[in-house]
Amino acid sequence: MPFAGRTVFKEGYCFASNKAPKYMKNVLFVMALFLSTQAFAQGGTDSKKIFVRVYNLKGYKTGKGKILSFSDDAIQLNKGKAPLNILLSDIGSIKTKRSAGHNVLIGASAGAAAGIVISLLAADDSNVDDALISSSLATGGGIIMGATGAAIGGLTALFKKVETYSIDGDTLKWKAFQTEMGYGE
Repeated sequence: MPFAGRTVFKEGYCFASNKAPKYMKNVLFVMALFLSTQAFAQGGTDSKKIFVRVYNLKGYKTGKGKILSFSDDAIQLNKGKAPLNILLSDIGSIKTKRSAGHNVLIGASAGAAAGIVISLLAADDSNVDDALISSSLATGGGIIMGATGAAIGGLTALFKKVETYSIDGDTLKWKAFQTEMGYGE
């Protein structure tokens, strides 16, 4: 019902005026919550906790995890409950950082969670009585925001600087890698 240049769709919700919808407070709270967790996630890291992926001489991944320790002939990775030991003679190459798929998965998960929460908050504040409509809104929001998060994760993967170290079972390359990671002399 138009009046004085304003359009009112439902009582209490005037989108064309200066009055914000009731659920906007909840949406802003959720956004602030996600932004604050990201701010704390940017804290300093321990240089001795470097994530690596280890490949054998044929190029197949044999292990991944954070470096626990080095020895002259092996690397020990933090892999779940039990540490994983990989012998130098089995190491073809080592890549730092996680794969691009990890960024996409994290982005999709965060986007889907945010989309579901925001959609449920919006459906709750708009007095939607039908559970099917409410769940459909949440599903749609999760899919749309999940796809958006996956795209953002894919873009961040483009700027990730993954370094590959060719070891090929060579002791000199192994010592150089240890020094580069901050474990050698």
